[in-house]
Amino acid sequence: MTTKLGVWLNQQLPENCLHLLRHQPSYFAKGGEVGRLVAWLTDFGFLEQKLEAVGITALIEDYDLALPLVAGEEQKSLKLIQGALRLSSHVVAEYPSQLAGQLLGRLLPYDVMVVIDESKYFWEYLPLVGKYLPHKPVKKVSQTVARPRKVQYLLEVAKQGQGKPWFRPRFPCFDSPGGALIRTLTGHSGGVHAVAVTPEGNVISGSSDNTLKVWDLQTGTELLTFKGHSHWVNAVAVTPEGKVISGSYDGILKVWDLQTGGELLTLKGNTRTVSAIAVTSEGKVIYGYNPLKVWNLQTGTELLTLIRHTGTVAVTPQSDQICGSRAVAVIPEGNVISGSDEGILEVWNLQTGASLLTFKGHSDWVNAVAVTPKGKVISGSTDRTLKVWDLQTEKRLLTLKGHIGEVTAVAVTSEGKVVSGSLDKVLKVWNLQTGTELLTFKGHSHWVNAVAVTSEGKVVSGV
Repeated sequence: MTTKLGVWLNQQLPENCLHLLRHQPSYFAKGGEVGRLVAWLTDFGFLEQKLEAVGITALIEDYDLALPLVAGEEQKSLKLIQGALRLSSHVVAEYPSQLAGQLLGRLLPYDVMVVIDESKYFWEYLPLVGKYLPHKPVKKVSQTVARPRKVQYLLEVAKQGQGKPWFRPRFPCFDSPGGALIRTLTGHSGGVHAVAVTPEGNVISGSSDNTLKVWDLQTGTELLTFKGHSHWVNAVAVTPEGKVISGSYDGILKVWDLQTGGELLTLKGNTRTVSAIAVTSEGKVIYGYNPLKVWNLQTGTELLTLIRHTGTVAVTPQSDQICGSRAVAVIPEGNVISGSDEGILEVWNLQTGASLLTFKGHSDWVNAVAVTPKGKVISGSTDRTLKVWDLQTEKRLLTLKGHIGEVTAVAVTSEGKVVSGSLDKVLKVWNLQTGTELLTFKGHSHWVNAVAVTSEGKVVSGV
């Protein structure tokens, strides 16, 4: 069963139907026919046919035409449908027949627990003794959160429109729109081991399929694929000029043109593997596993070897820019922070190669390092903790505990919050002033290998 609009579109000549699917929503928006535009965007028959004929990206963009023109419940309905489509895009782009199941799994009404009474016994307010006496339990009830009428009607039609066996969720079972998750990017045939963000806000990912991919974060589309490594890509960095630098288990560093996708340079040292990369504003590249090497990016010549390095790397700041973990930290006149598999962090002078500071405190490998704009160092370790260090006082400030798996990735937001990824398959957000855990992002089905933060505060994670 399909809708009247879906039947009518099927009755048109193929070329006319395609034109209508591609352009009619914009005609409605330009002509001020808001009611008809909303009717099309909440019609399951239209959604099915546009997805099949034009694609998920164009369908999602149609809602951007309507949202500024509506308010109240209509706007809420369109935001929910668009959000559900965006969350489902990686599935329905490949399997359009899954549209109904995806919408149902994300938009069905759901139950929440609501507190109706959190009063306390009088003795709970007494100092000293109150905490030792019985506490009055908080009363909660389950309430169903209903969806707007247009969304409910869309789901009712979606249930009836399948003419063959299909997966029909009876309860909400996928991530719902309005939560922390925005979209999922798929395309690699192996795990994602590194992510970085370009100045334009695109995302670069490195994978165990030996490739790098460039993604448009707004649309979720894959823009470029870099091929050339013979082993896993473990580390990625982006220079201010828009060049991409990748490091691999093949022991090779490659420099790529972000505009053309062409390979510009290959740097071969005597490192067995490249597990970390950082780039300075002067065009120096720090990379390696053991040993750590410093190269001139312009000439491709080796400048220094830091022999004791056995882990991850970031660059310390002398300005208000942000450093990321594992992949890139571009700060003028910076020193180098390295983390080792001995649980030690070292600060190096990039001009002389001399070790300036040593931080000890982790009981296992240091897997990730990030530096805040104010010069605080954040390290993540196999010992399942993060530690915060002060470069000025050379002291450990905080130990952040909460992960139940080793910490594999760390990044810092522009507000100074810390984001960590772990083998426990979750990301956590921490308040760096108090050491308290602010948020936990759940959704990955495998351990988190890499984390990056965009200038807009969006968190990108790779597994």
